[in-house]
Amino acid sequence: RTPDQIAAFYTGRGFPKFALEELRQTCFITVGLRNKGKQIVWLDLSNWEFQSADGEIKRYLRSDWKRRWKELGLKKRFQSTFRWTLMPEQLDFRPFEGEGGNVILPRTNKPFNMTATIAVGKNKEKKYLVKIENITCAKD
Repeated sequence: RTPDQIAAFYTGRGFPKFALEELRQTCFITVGLRNKGKQIVWLDLSNWEFQSADGEIKRYLRSDWKRRWKELGLKKRFQSTFRWTLMPEQLDFRPFEGEGGNVILPRTNKPFNMTATIAVGKNKEKKYLVKIENITCAKD
């Protein structure tokens, strides 16, 4: 999502200007996952890595945002709204279930790759490596 798209979305939900400026400084990657199979698919964002030519890009965790919103004095109702727009940290997808949300990274002008390990099966017996290359932070 571009900074303008993110600002427009949260403006529509009444976010104050200081929070919008904070969000404009980040890179929102909007993800949608759907289980089209017959087994459970396990999402665990701790198994997702982001790498640029300069090295690892650490994504912002929910705890990072909670701390930052507290530092900035963002009211709880806005924190709650923001929280539900994030991709869940962990989730099991039953057949035909889906989920979407945002993964947020520090803004970079360089392309980066994402590598994710996805577990499948009741006991997570199968592991699949998913790699998406040359992702870029959207610009206005």
